[in-house]
Amino acid sequence: MGLRWSVAYLSVQWHLWRCQPAADHLVERVQQLAHTLSISRTIRLVVSTAAISPFTSGSWRPIIALPLYAVCRLDPEQLELVLLHELAHIKRYDHLINLGLLLLEIVFFYHPAVWWFTRICHHEREACCDDLTVDFAAHTHRYARTLYQLEVLRQQAACRSAGVFGSGFGTVTSATGGTLMQRIQRLTSPRSPTRPWRSGAGIVLLAMAGLALPGLFFAASCGASPDQADPLTPTVDLHSSQSFTWPAKLLPHR
Repeated sequence: MGLRWSVAYLSVQWHLWRCQPAADHLVERVQQLAHTLSISRTIRLVVSTAAISPFTSGSWRPIIALPLYAVCRLDPEQLELVLLHELAHIKRYDHLINLGLLLLEIVFFYHPAVWWFTRICHHEREACCDDLTVDFAAHTHRYARTLYQLEVLRQQAACRSAGVFGSGFGTVTSATGGTLMQRIQRLTSPRSPTRPWRSGAGIVLLAMAGLALPGLFFAASCGASPDQADPLTPTVDLHSSQSFTWPAKLLPHR
């Protein structure tokens, strides 16, 4: 498992090294959006011919990689919405969260509750970034159409390329991550007031319970009560004159 993620990380770094810097007007626009979102870190914007979806990598020196088809076939407003989504990942430090989830999967790779928990976290991560994008841009249906068009272009690019680079693999955060139809339905449906602290606490508690159950079962199966003695085990009383007593079942029959 660890070897798999190591290969994926090296693949991401190799493809980033091959990326080309984006146009100056796009870099300037990214810096303006980052300043509006109160992001003080310097963000590098690159264009990749290998990526099949926009993605963000890194936390201290974040890099936003845009596929070439997104730069060429999306209009400026749609491209800005995509950049806002990637900036939301940077603002939330999702790269570090993904790293923690990755370590959790490596250590507890055998536990189904861990995979369920990380899948829920990935879905909630994309939902939070979608909400930040919509709250800033105030174009819900426009953003939903952008996600749909981006997915269509991504599938066309995936058919032309056999790679999976930029599809949300490993610690990379991608704009097309999660279930697309669920994201669009959530964006276009009326929002009901929720209490995110309850859902977050419930997820954490369920995950902790899932991780603790095997340990409890193991302790229950291995732990023996001191009052339950084996009837075939001889008993020795050190304070008695009779220092040894055979169990009745082991006495010879006469």
